Amino acid sequence: MLPTRRSLLSRLTLGAGAVVLDPLVRQLDAQAAGSPARPTRFLFVMLPNGCPATEINPVDFPLLKLGSRQGLTVEPIGDRKLHPSMAAVEKYKKKVTVLQGVSGTCANCPGAEESLGGHSKAWSALGAFMAMNNTVPAATVDWALGRKLGGLFTNICLGVSKDPSTSIVYDMSAAGPGRKNPTLCHPAIAYKALFGGVAGGQAAREFAVRTNLLDFLAEDVRAIRAAVGAAERDKLEAHLDAYEAMRGRQSKFEAHKERLQKHLPPVTDKFTSKVETDRLTAQFDLAAAALAGGLTHSVVVSCAGGRAFDSFVFTGLGIDIGLHGIGHNKPEVYLGSMQTIRTYIFEQIASVMKKLEAIPEGNGTMLDNTLIVFTSDFGENHHAQTKEWPFVLIGDLGGRVKSGNVLVYPPWGHKGHKALNNLYTTLMYTVGEQPKTFGTPDVKLKDLDMTGPLQELLG
Repeated sequence: MLPTRRSLLSRLTLGAGAVVLDPLVRQLDAQAAGSPARPTRFLFVMLPNGCPATEINPVDFPLLKLGSRQGLTVEPIGDRKLHPSMAAVEKYKKKVTVLQGVSGTCANCPGAEESLGGHSKAWSALGAFMAMNNTVPAATVDWALGRKLGGLFTNICLGVSKDPSTSIVYDMSAAGPGRKNPTLCHPAIAYKALFGGVAGGQAAREFAVRTNLLDFLAEDVRAIRAAVGAAERDKLEAHLDAYEAMRGRQSKFEAHKERLQKHLPPVTDKFTSKVETDRLTAQFDLAAAALAGGLTHSVVVSCAGGRAFDSFVFTGLGIDIGLHGIGHNKPEVYLGSMQTIRTYIFEQIASVMKKLEAIPEGNGTMLDNTLIVFTSDFGENHHAQTKEWPFVLIGDLGGRVKSGNVLVYPPWGHKGHKALNNLYTTLMYTVGEQPKTFGTPDVKLKDLDMTGPLQELLG
């Protein structure tokens, strides 16, 4: 009989080795229980500037005025065409779920409802929690899923900013209280950071320098920790563990070199282009390569969300107004411009899907074991109360997620209403975790049962 994960970990004396080996131990546990771990991967695509509920519904869908709905509705998409902005994924509509009626008021800071909530929920969009004064209280769902699934990287966050010289922001993902994850905003830098270990040329040389630097840092920490007090020694031990974990991860690249090289995206002029959409297209290429190569099982692509929001201009789409200006413009300008942007984003999503669909896995393809989660980083409008937070899910994770429906929950405050907390709890269920909830439920909904998954989504 195979040993349990707990008994294996109790024997480890490697420190950071426990982190490196944890995914393997989980697989052994699953096999011992007679349920081999299935391949699973997630891609979160975050749209800025809000997403009105009606702008993702299928054509001629009857429940356009969501505020007047009653009860729970599960309506098959059937022969209806997807929304025009989603035409690029029309061939996959049997794998599409349009999710309406979940709220994100759990992310609202005090007074946010009255002020219409600002411009972005940043980490709260994937955390289902309140981030007061930009303080992150917990891990976001992309990190939690990646931590469960393992990988050379727990998760990867890619994005784009107006200024091509901006390489990193911290706006969308978190690993825990006070631990904001970086979003890599320059595709050329992201390529070197993610694939430098298997690429050639300058990227490989820079990777070797980073590896040697980690060795030197670890040696320095070991040299000085004996000369400091207990409190300082604890901090140094934490640093040493971190350095060894990073060094261990980099050493693993060699074992994955052949697979990673097979899926390396070609480096084109888009990686350094001054056109924002060129760079964002390159980031989607990197996202596909990271998932296909097994670099990680959880990727976030932020399409100018967070602090990049206000001034970002999609010039590559023929739009000459910044996102903030679009949001405060006439309704027809806002809806028309955002449809153009969504159309482009779904074209990029379709490109990732085609790449994963071309790679065999088990009895199907990688796409069969992938769930793509599309939403805004700020609910239903430019200035959102977040009582509606529309989502599009693409994929069924081999039957673990029900797809092909428009799923509409009762309005905020009504019996049967659900929130981001329930959705992210559902995602955790798909990877074998069963938390009571995820994030911090809205205290104003204390009279409703906001725990557990969305049963209508679970296969």
